[in-house]
Amino acid sequence: MTLSITPTTAKQPPIDPQPNFKLKDIIKTLPKQVFLKDPRKAWQQVILSVAMVGLGYFGLAISPWYLLPAIWIFTGTALTGFFVIGHDAAHHSFSNRRRVNDLVGHVLMLPLLYPFHGWRILHNYHHKHTNKLSVDNAWQPWMPDDYNNAGWLMQLVYRAMRGRLSFTGRDYISNGIGLQANNANK
Repeated sequence: MTLSITPTTAKQPPIDPQPNFKLKDIIKTLPKQVFLKDPRKAWQQVILSVAMVGLGYFGLAISPWYLLPAIWIFTGTALTGFFVIGHDAAHHSFSNRRRVNDLVGHVLMLPLLYPFHGWRILHNYHHKHTNKLSVDNAWQPWMPDDYNNAGWLMQLVYRAMRGRLSFTGRDYISNGIGLQANNANK
């Protein structure tokens, strides 16, 4: 079977680069259940995360040395649950009560060594300024001039970190630390 692609003769409507709708228009289309907080489900996730972290720490205490890498991965993954719940608390989406959100956020971010309120303020600032290159504090790609002034090795590292290796060392590269070191060598 062969697929042939022929151009259509029908006129495509032009794509409006500035859509005529706002975020509130999109939010209105969502069902109300999306915005309801379920305290039972929220607390079940806290209990599950605490139990899994406890199990991980217990495993670290009793496991032989050759099982430690697997237990490290398990415990780290379980601790990610603390971060996710703390993230929800920072957005006040864990509970309807601000004090409950703050308490849960503090308690669950504490073992991660994250200062909850400082992180919450910066994270909400990031959401307010997402993808504004000079303002967003969580996404800071290099400007073209910085990239062009970097040496070939730093450009290679930058491309690797922004491509298939994006999960490694991204903050080191994107915050310009490598660029500063590279420029100091010139």
